[in-house]
Amino acid sequence: MSLLGGREAAAASELVIRDLGPGILRCVRSVVRERQTRALEAIRARLTVEEQSLLALRIDQGLSWGDVAAVLAAEGDPVNPDALAKRFQRLKDRIAEKAREDGLGG
Repeated sequence: MSLLGGREAAAASELVIRDLGPGILRCVRSVVRERQTRALEAIRARLTVEEQSLLALRIDQGLSWGDVAAVLAAEGDPVNPDALAKRFQRLKDRIAEKAREDGLGG
């Protein structure tokens, strides 16, 4: 049995939700972000060494396609920057598909 009437109880609930809402929302977002990070790390770990290198150079290091090509050419045969960009796009598409399969995307 509530000590507050219907309208008073609703108003009190709204105040509690409003006060707790931002904190709870931040917590939920943090948990979701952590889950997504772990899932993407797992997907990345299943990639080939070459695919991981391509991601590391382009995303982690922020290199241009020309610089990525130069680094990879130093390790072996010359590489066309345009071909790397296309390979990267296909890799991103595959990662996005795996992420959707794992329930991470919309």
